[in-house]
Amino acid sequence: MSMLNKIIGLFSPRFPNSIEIEDKKLINEVIKKNRAILARVPQWLNDEIKNGSYFNYGVPDEIFPLLSLDIGNEVTYTDLIVYFSKKIKKINYLELGVSVGKNFFQVASQFENASLTGFDIENINPILQKEFHLDTFRSWETMPGSIRKEKSTYTTYQYKGNQLNYLAGDIWDERSWAELKGNKFNMIFSDALHDPKALLWEYKMIQKYELLASEFIFFWDDLNHGLEQSFFQIAKGLKSKYNLKSSNIRLIKINGWLGKNYPIKHDVGIVSNLF
Repeated sequence: MSMLNKIIGLFSPRFPNSIEIEDKKLINEVIKKNRAILARVPQWLNDEIKNGSYFNYGVPDEIFPLLSLDIGNEVTYTDLIVYFSKKIKKINYLELGVSVGKNFFQVASQFENASLTGFDIENINPILQKEFHLDTFRSWETMPGSIRKEKSTYTTYQYKGNQLNYLAGDIWDERSWAELKGNKFNMIFSDALHDPKALLWEYKMIQKYELLASEFIFFWDDLNHGLEQSFFQIAKGLKSKYNLKSSNIRLIKINGWLGKNYPIKHDVGIVSNLF
């Protein structure tokens, strides 16, 4: 069975470790379009932007030279997100940890008539921002003690018929989460602060502000170094709350935003009641 038909993950005694790709034609179309979208941005980060950031936009020094290279045609988690988005009629998407925006830009370019919200401690990557049409802007004081030393902001943009929102704030700042109240996100991608407690905090805020739609696909990236235990705990809660089966929960290995240029596949968790 080819990689396009089945994505294999790490062994877990709790949940299935593979996921079927039933529509080979569709995944190939998604891959082709995503690679064309990436090619539109020749450089995703430069030294000036990097040096003015809080966390180097989540880009370690060792992968900085790899950031803008061609990623090849093997399936990435972004391809999988777009592939499964076809199961949703009207997408309301939340991305926790936007970084330079490679994933966010691809899904924003692939989704149609959708609402997309990015949440990151960094201000939006200026290289990415140039692609969008500014709409509205508001700000508030960031919580004391945050590494973000400026006000938090919520900016809206228009792009290809989609409503884009970018929340620049501290993931630990509940005031920022309160800005999202009223949303019912049916797609969430968690790739922010890689800390087991942070994953649990995110889920606590999502529950408190009732941000998850009744039908949803929830993705988590980089589930290792203890993060997988937080994922198991969250998945158990979602399984109980939404009466899910074990088959609705997956833990797989798949290429990330560097594709073929990074030798280690990402440990990605998925919980959904749409498959």
